[in-house]
Amino acid sequence: MSKPLKDMANTSRNHLLQTVASGVAAVIHASSSVIDDDVNIYREVQDRRLVEKHLTGSGPPVSFLKEVIVAWNGACSYKVRQQVLSMATNQFGFSVLSKFNIRGEEDDLFAVSGGGDDDDDDDFGLGGPVYLQAMDDPDMPRFNPPVTSYLYQKAKKWYNKHGYGCAPVVTKKKYVYRFDEALLMLVYDFLTSSEMLHDVAFGTITRKDDQGKKMVMPKVIRLQANTEIVKQLSAFLAENGFRPPSPSSIYRFLRAMPAANKRAMKGECVVLVVLFIS
Repeated sequence: MSKPLKDMANTSRNHLLQTVASGVAAVIHASSSVIDDDVNIYREVQDRRLVEKHLTGSGPPVSFLKEVIVAWNGACSYKVRQQVLSMATNQFGFSVLSKFNIRGEEDDLFAVSGGGDDDDDDDFGLGGPVYLQAMDDPDMPRFNPPVTSYLYQKAKKWYNKHGYGCAPVVTKKKYVYRFDEALLMLVYDFLTSSEMLHDVAFGTITRKDDQGKKMVMPKVIRLQANTEIVKQLSAFLAENGFRPPSPSSIYRFLRAMPAANKRAMKGECVVLVVLFIS
């Protein structure tokens, strides 16, 4: 190859790339002792960016990393941070980006004492000395909040899905259905009626309210199973001209109004009869 790749004609460029690809595939196939494990090896090498450590040349510029960090720090939501980080996942591994996370006082003291593996430039791949110098630069911004492995993997999957960085993160809209106050009062009266609940002589239940404060309530027994209560309440509301809530909403009502379940005493009658006869 007498010319740089960017100056080659399309035919020569495609032929060179095909030759390189077949050579890489042949090396992977010869190195693997497991059949059909070539793809897994290639993806692992690509994800860990191991090939770049053996190549010559310069990596992505530090200015690009700086712009990513500034955009990350200025993001106003989790979705925007995922968009920003997706631009860097194709250029930097997590081991590189995590070295530019904001540090606390303990981390700074640990770095000054010389501990840890932060001085290992093997993780940087191409342009390692340049990134090591950028780490010591006091004007170099830091990721705040720090980049985590979870967010990095999310952004990387997002980049692989769309094929380019900064793709908009679309989430499903959430719809809130507000219940009528008259319907809620009817539900409350039905669930607390004597046909549904039975008071006991002793016992209490401790629950937390919306603010986290503990509330002590008298213990009651629910006379019907939850599945039967859902069916009866739906039929009851329909008879009174209301649109019944979904079963999941009724189950949420039941969880918000805790009660004990009725238990069947199995085997006790047989024991009493035997004792009486004897």
